[in-house]
Amino acid sequence: AEVIGAIAVVMSLIYVATQIKQNTEASRAHSINQINSQYGALMSQIAMNADLAQIYRKAIDGEELGPVESVRYTAYLSAFFAFVEEFYLLHRSGFYEEDLGDGDAIEFFAPTVRRLLACPVAIHWWKEESRNIYVPELCDSVNRIADLSYDLPPERQGDGL
Repeated sequence: AEVIGAIAVVMSLIYVATQIKQNTEASRAHSINQINSQYGALMSQIAMNADLAQIYRKAIDGEELGPVESVRYTAYLSAFFAFVEEFYLLHRSGFYEEDLGDGDAIEFFAPTVRRLLACPVAIHWWKEESRNIYVPELCDSVNRIADLSYDLPPERQGDGL
């Protein structure tokens, strides 16, 4: 009877371990799907809205944005960096295990970060708001990637939110 009981316990443990592994894999797949959906939604905002597409183009070309354009662009930046932060936290926690090359999850977005922070409004917004919104690791990495470790000269300061 004890042998049968021991076998039953071992079988139960194997079953529980299998269930945990399947649940973990399903959670990872769901997380990756969410990340892909969020990125698609961000890009769709630009693709589906001609005004935002024009603002985006002006900003990444380093052109000056008007007050309403500044608000719209910094709102887009806020959503983009929230996405990058979630991606970073999922990668750090092990839920997103893809090989991202030599850097971390934030470095993966380095070219996009540099492009998005090309205009004075974006730089000003990032310097004023980022530490109030995002985890310190994200802020530090973005500052390093975009070379924002300096104070902005007055001629490069723009109107933010």
